[in-house]
Amino acid sequence: MYVRRENLQESIKFPQGSAIAVLGENLENFEELESKFRLVNHTAEDTRFAIIGEDKDTSLNAYKLGLKKIPFCISGSRPENMFLSDVLWNGAVPFIPSVTLPEFMIVTNNSKKADLEFCARLVFAVAEKITIEVLSKGHSETVFPLWFSKPNFLTEHESEACELALSVAGRIDGLKQTESALTLLRAKEKNEFNRKDTIVLLAKYLSKVYNYFVKYQPTSLFAPNNNMREEALTEFFGVKSPKAREVVTEFEVRKFYYMLSHNAEVLQSLWDNVVKIVDKLFLEHKMFTENNGFCIEEISEDAKFAMFISPDLFDGQTLLSFIKDCGVADIFI
Repeated sequence: MYVRRENLQESIKFPQGSAIAVLGENLENFEELESKFRLVNHTAEDTRFAIIGEDKDTSLNAYKLGLKKIPFCISGSRPENMFLSDVLWNGAVPFIPSVTLPEFMIVTNNSKKADLEFCARLVFAVAEKITIEVLSKGHSETVFPLWFSKPNFLTEHESEACELALSVAGRIDGLKQTESALTLLRAKEKNEFNRKDTIVLLAKYLSKVYNYFVKYQPTSLFAPNNNMREEALTEFFGVKSPKAREVVTEFEVRKFYYMLSHNAEVLQSLWDNVVKIVDKLFLEHKMFTENNGFCIEEISEDAKFAMFISPDLFDGQTLLSFIKDCGVADIFI
């Protein structure tokens, strides 16, 4: 799936003179293609192929190209992020679209910061998938790789990491829920928010919440206060017509707790490992942010608030959603 930058022209299998759209990148960055193709900065009826740059609109561009049935590639420091950061918005409503896979990807430059952000998303997404599978059917065929614990594991396991990212693409996990809610909260408050700068911090916070929950299993059976949650979504997140996640039955909550207690050993070991890995990633990552992460911690209270209300904004089968279902999350709102 990877193509070297110098082999880009040969990898685009279209006749000479074909229109190639460059989206999210400057046309000048691909001037070597001009000897064979006609480069444009938008799609049209005669567009045969597209090159998507890695920016905030990567998933949106991929989604639109899929609707138009235009094949594409992704170019960036960590293009695999498209599989893990695939949330789009319909107004104030987040959703995960069905996105066509790229023909190939080009890693254009090395970025330690981008690597760490990708690793945090990947580690969390794989652990969440395993957790939900275990709690749903008592086992999981997904393996949490031992090489996740190795420093700079992308150096030796780039292809395996990409395959794992593809295996969890299109799934809602607690990190996507929290990031979406925090994005909307900060937008409502009109505060600056760099999603890439905060993703590792959110993974750190949420992995500790998950680890605590599976370890101590509070066994709360209180139904969440959905009226309070819908009021909070309107007042603090700007959602005009909020619809909180439906309250599940006591039977469903008890069944979930039963599965949790019978699989406690494997889940505790899993989330112990995730916490250790993400803590290391965070210590490295904050050195690449402004003032070594000083300003990131400033969002901690917003992050906690967003985290525990997020299942009502972005519903999905996640452990965070169950923490809401059993009433534990209401304490933090």
